[in-house]
Amino acid sequence: MMEQIGTDLRTAMQSVGSTSIAHKGNGWCTLLEAWEGSAQLPPFWIQLHAGQINLQYLDEDDPMKILPEEGVLLPNGSELTGWEPNLFCTFVVNEVEDRDIERMVHSILEKYYGLEQTCKIQISTMELA
Repeated sequence: MMEQIGTDLRTAMQSVGSTSIAHKGNGWCTLLEAWEGSAQLPPFWIQLHAGQINLQYLDEDDPMKILPEEGVLLPNGSELTGWEPNLFCTFVVNEVEDRDIERMVHSILEKYYGLEQTCKIQISTMELA
């Protein structure tokens, strides 16, 4: 497992590299945890793995309606495969480029979670069995 704390999203995303959802079947999972200020509150989280996006979901209504309204930039062809109100939502992504992943994560952190660009980001990568 590797962990890194970046001072901004661009720096933190550089460590994701080949562990991203753009590289299906590589067996790696990346967990991004982000927060502002002290670490007193649990961080917001986004998980990227083999063609899937799983993220902490804060609302009760359909993510396919709420996320675009909030300004989240999901990659083209994203398909909602599961969600629980106020808990999580999971998408399958057929094709995506690394730059699209960065834009998506950036929009989730800033527009949906309301975090500043200077938020703290911890990235954990692990190889799944």
